[in-house]
Amino acid sequence: SLVNLGGTCQRVSPSGAAPGQAKAGWKILRRLGSELGLDGFDFVGLDDVSRMLADENPQTADSGPVTVEAVPAKPGFYRVGEVPMYSVDALCRRSEALQQSPHAESHFAGLNPQDAESLGVKEGDSVRLTQDGASAELPARVSDSVPPGALWLRSATCTGRGLGSAIDPIAVEKA
Repeated sequence: SLVNLGGTCQRVSPSGAAPGQAKAGWKILRRLGSELGLDGFDFVGLDDVSRMLADENPQTADSGPVTVEAVPAKPGFYRVGEVPMYSVDALCRRSEALQQSPHAESHFAGLNPQDAESLGVKEGDSVRLTQDGASAELPARVSDSVPPGALWLRSATCTGRGLGSAIDPIAVEKA
């Protein structure tokens, strides 16, 4: 189960049965705790665990909505972007065919057309990015899919690794 931002406790169900003799994680932990003689590991099913958690942590029960305050936006650009699918594991990073696909392209900085125009940047122009004292120059890609005020720069890549946080303010200027 999980408690969502609305404060509601949501239960999830397994999508399928574990193959062969594989056991659910909670069953393995229950058995380990029981074998080690630890308290609180004498439950038989998930309903027992849910009741125990609700008794010990009343905030996990339906306690009404949770209030989340918005953080005011800072002036300038904000870095956003995903971790590209072919940059995470070693096998994919070393696959020449995968690295030549459009999904692996990481050497660019995405800008919204309005932001690009205000900077005097056109598709393919170089932009200088500065974040946390480090900088990089990349060709610009102008796209409506990038929100205004955002700079699209993929994370976990050679291109962006020297810069700061993947989701943080970043300075952008025409190079």
